[in-house]
Amino acid sequence: GETNAAVGALIMQRSRRTATAKGGLWTDAPPLWRSVMRDIGHVRIDLVRHKLESASEGEMKSLRVYPWGFLGSAVKSAATAAASQRRALLSLVEVALLRGISPDEQTHGLGRTLHDGAEPLICIAAYFGVEDVLELLFAASVNRDVVNGRGDSPEECALRNGQNGAL
Repeated sequence: GETNAAVGALIMQRSRRTATAKGGLWTDAPPLWRSVMRDIGHVRIDLVRHKLESASEGEMKSLRVYPWGFLGSAVKSAATAAASQRRALLSLVEVALLRGISPDEQTHGLGRTLHDGAEPLICIAAYFGVEDVLELLFAASVNRDVVNGRGDSPEECALRNGQNGAL
């Protein structure tokens, strides 16, 4: 609990420094994106879901048009946290998809994923073996033919982390 939150906070501090150096990812982001990314960094997945549920249509539109997604960061954060956070993750992804977030969103790696750069949500979910999230993405017609910045398909991402049965 507290350890995961402390680690998450350190990761988000590093992310902000890296993002600023890479052209203002944090400073140019919509306020709701910055808010949910802070909560994700502190592994507060339920709070992120609540913010999406109560967000105005304008706030949701700002998330949909901003080029960097947040769900991949939520998957990374919850996949390594307590089981309750993994359960909350499924609910968050459901709400996000219902509110119009694309299943094909890209999350910026910020040096914390398989590589530094754009990471498709399906690749992140496959890498961490989050099968219930993958099922939601498949139901939402996610593009299965994507690759990450390293050129890895979702299947290769799953295999890279020993998640052979994820896809």
